[in-house]
Formats: sequence, C-alpha cells, structure tokens
Amino acid sequence: ASVNGVVFRDDAGIFTGIRNRLKNYYPERVRLLKIAQNTTMLGQAAQYNLSRCLERGDLVSAALERDQAVRCALHLVYLLNGAFAPHDKWMRTGIKDLPILSAVGEQLEEIARLPITEKQKLTEKLEVICLAVLEEIKKQGIVTGQSTFLPDYAAAFSYRAGLYDQSMDELAESISKMEFEAFDKVQNEGGRADCQDDWETFHIMRKSQYLSWPKELLVQYVMDFQAALSDGRNMITEKYARMMESTVPWEYEALKEKLPYIPDGKKAIVNEIVKIQVEWMENFAKEYPGLARNARRIHTSEDVPWDTSYETYLRGELLTYSDTLLMMYGRFIVSLAQAGNNLAYIIMEHTVHMYGYETLSEAEQKENDSTK
Repeated sequence: ASVNGVVFRDDAGIFTGIRNRLKNYYPERVRLLKIAQNTTMLGQAAQYNLSRCLERGDLVSAALERDQAVRCALHLVYLLNGAFAPHDKWMRTGIKDLPILSAVGEQLEEIARLPITEKQKLTEKLEVICLAVLEEIKKQGIVTGQSTFLPDYAAAFSYRAGLYDQSMDELAESISKMEFEAFDKVQNEGGRADCQDDWETFHIMRKSQYLSWPKELLVQYVMDFQAALSDGRNMITEKYARMMESTVPWEYEALKEKLPYIPDGKKAIVNEIVKIQVEWMENFAKEYPGLARNARRIHTSEDVPWDTSYETYLRGELLTYSDTLLMMYGRFIVSLAQAGNNLAYIIMEHTVHMYGYETLSEAEQKENDSTK
C-alpha cells in the first residue's frame, strides 16, 4: 500500500524516505522463501490436487484448488519481477506492464472463463503457466533441474535459503573447501601440480576473494557450482582449460571443442569486466609494489606456459560463470567502480589479515624488509 499511488504532499519527507526504502524490495532471502512457498503451492494445486478433486466429483474443493493456483501464479509474477503485489482486486491489472510473465494474466483470464468441470482444459492451461513460471525461475538462476513438477524443487529452495542463513565467513570457507575438492580432481597434462596439494595458500587466496563479495553473489556461485557438478562439469577444470588459450594455445586447440560454447556477447561482457579489474590491479601494484611482486603478473601479454597472469586467470574464471552469475558479478563490479572503490585493495586486505598482518602497509613493509 505504501509504495503505490501518488504522494501529493510530504514537506518533511519522512513518508517518502520510508517509501523509498521499501521500494528496495524484500531482502533476497525473503523473496526466495516467498517464491519457494508460492511455487510449491502452485504445483500442489495446479498439477495434483485439482485433477484429484475433479476425479472424485468434489467441485467445491476443485474450485478452491483452482483459485489457489491462480493466486499463487499471480504472486509469482510479482515476485519474479521484484515488485510488490497489490490488493487482490488489482493483482490482475497490476501485471499488465511488468516485463516478466505479464502474459500469465491473459492465460489466467482464459482459466477464469472455464467451467470448473472442464478438467482437461483447466489442467492443460494451468500446466502451461506452471512451466512458464519454472522456466523463469531457472532463468533467474534460482534452481536447476529437469523435473516439471514444481514441488520437486522444494529441497533446492530449502538448500538455497539455508545458504543465506550462513555467515559471510562460513560461506566463504565452505566455497573454498568446495573448490579445493574440485581442484584436486583437475587432470594436468604434465601430472599433478604442486599447488593442488597446497591447501593453505589455496584457502587464503580463494577465501580472501569470497569475503569481498556480497552474500547473494556467494549464494548464486554455490548454486551454479553444485549444478555444474550435477551435470558432470568441473568449473575449476574449465577455468584452467580456458586459460590455456593464452598460455599454451597449441594444447588449447586440442580441447576447446570439449568446453561449453561461449557466445561473443558474453565474451564482450567478460572483457569489459576484466578491463576494469586489471586497471584496479595496476593501481594497487603502484602503491604496494612489494605485495604485488608476490602476486601474479598482471597482463595477458606477460603469460608464459608456467606462469599465468592475473588478467588471463580472471578471464578464464569469469568465462565459467553462468549468465545469471556473470550479470550479478558485473553489477557488483560496476557498483564498486561508481563508488570509487577498488576490489583489488579489498581482496588484498583480507589476504594480509589472513597472513596475520593488521594493514596492507604493515605487510608491504615486511615484504620490503625481507628483500633488502
């Protein structure tokens, strides 16, 4: 109620301030739980209960199930658009101008005109809506899977919500362990690499990165990583394979057809993100040259078969991201740039803290002293 309609006068600006905060919408965990609830209830009503009620001739219960399905479908349209649902009497009208799933309104009107006894037509039309909702949920990267029965995704929703209940440290820690398990399975051309047995360094480098991300980005990464493993893909293997295009191009030619196809548009987005982060790393190296000496070389032009640059490593990593994750990460990078922040500094601050230093300056001084 407070985010709809026109404010004619608010001299103190108090109400407008509250309204603008509410317009930021639900916290992502809350939106997720609401999507989970309405998706499961839609499936129960439309894909199961309605037909069962009609089979036993219980028209009243069938009408309740149909109405439940309609209500849940409308709520899901708003939730998937990131918009608050109005009062029931305005719910149908309110979705007309929404960019996502607005066609559901016309489909629901067709359902509303059907007699409750039209079992086949009702169930078929509701199934179309269920599949459209499921497709959008998958498109937004919320769940993955092959089932078309909506309640089958309850466990996936529960798992994702549970990730939001973890602290940032717990999430970053669990992601580091998840990646190291996958890293352990990477098959190298010349045999097992020494770094595959160096958990301590791997742990610090990866956890430092993930402590710098917002929680919703960490949750999406976990979901994507687990989905890839379920599909028989190892994102760590793919990352290192893509780096080979620069470091050992003659070997990359032999395996590139085995990697997932990346459209040119996605490559262009990755390159724009990489450009920003390379500049950040260059700025960091100018201020902290001692710490920078212990990091990767910065530019792809500096790649050699035994030493991959920061730029090439980052590009390889981003190319493994799903479209959803890449868009989220891109928005994160842009928001940092607009605020005048530098992710390289943020990550390195976490890194030196994990090595026992209070500040970047202290770690830099220690590094300079050790090289004298």
